Amino acid sequence: MMKKLLATTAVLALVAAASADISAYLVGPTAVSLTAGPAEYYDLYVSVTNGDDWTVGGMRAVTDTDFYQDAMNDGNPPNPAFFGFVPDSEYTSFYTSPGDWPNAAYDGAIVGIAAMNDGPGVLDADYFDTINTGDGDFLVARITILNGGTLGGEFLYASVNDPTLQTLILPEPASLALLVLGGLVVARRR
Repeated sequence: MMKKLLATTAVLALVAAASADISAYLVGPTAVSLTAGPAEYYDLYVSVTNGDDWTVGGMRAVTDTDFYQDAMNDGNPPNPAFFGFVPDSEYTSFYTSPGDWPNAAYDGAIVGIAAMNDGPGVLDADYFDTINTGDGDFLVARITILNGGTLGGEFLYASVNDPTLQTLILPEPASLALLVLGGLVVARRR
């Protein structure tokens, strides 16, 4: 009986996940060498399908070191015009909406930049999107951590069709599990 209940619950969870019109995922860490030292960056995406529209979000990211902020950006989003002569500026930490850079041209929809006044090792953002961008995968944050730090926290998000806040743990447990499994494989080969 218990096995049937667990199997039914698992199937229902898969159906619910498959029918969701919005989801979020984290890509990274990706190592990069900056003038400020070694760093890793994570890209946070929102994926929208079935004509839904991402509406609100909130993020609290914490690290035991510092989030990278390039002085060239001075509280603004990374500017691709600077990447050629200030390459580190591409990796500055920021958050944005699906309707703004880098998903679209600058159009006044910017909702927030990761600024040093968030506090040492803490990025807090509450933000919303006023532009219906349609379906797609949208970069909504780049989180760059200096000097071998670790990332923790969560990202909450909702949409028109899925107004209940959903949560993505930073870094997501699946990524952590893959890292652990990779470490076990390497350790076993030695």
